[in-house]
Amino acid sequence: MKVYENPIVFEVFNPNPVVSTQCYDKPFVLNGEAHVRKYRVRIELMPESRAAIGKRIQKMYDESTNMHDYLPLREEAEKIGYTIKRKPVKV
Repeated sequence: MKVYENPIVFEVFNPNPVVSTQCYDKPFVLNGEAHVRKYRVRIELMPESRAAIGKRIQKMYDESTNMHDYLPLREEAEKIGYTIKRKPVKV
C-alpha cells in the first residue's frame, strides 16, 4: 500500500468520476447532457486501524481460490505486522 504525503487531486467535468469509466479533462456534451462545470476529485488514504485492515486481509485470504492472491496478501499483512492464519489443507 502506497502512502502519499499529499493527496492526489485532479479536476474533471463529470460529476461522478468514481462511477464513470472516464474522467474528462475538457467540457463535453454526451447523450443530451452538457458537462461544463468543473469538479475536484480528491483521493487520499483513509485512516483505519491495523486490526480492521488485518481482518480484511484475512477475509480475502480465506475466501480466495486463486493461488496468485496469497503472496500479495501476505506482503500487505507483513507491512502492518499482521500474521495471516493459514487455511487448513484439504486432502
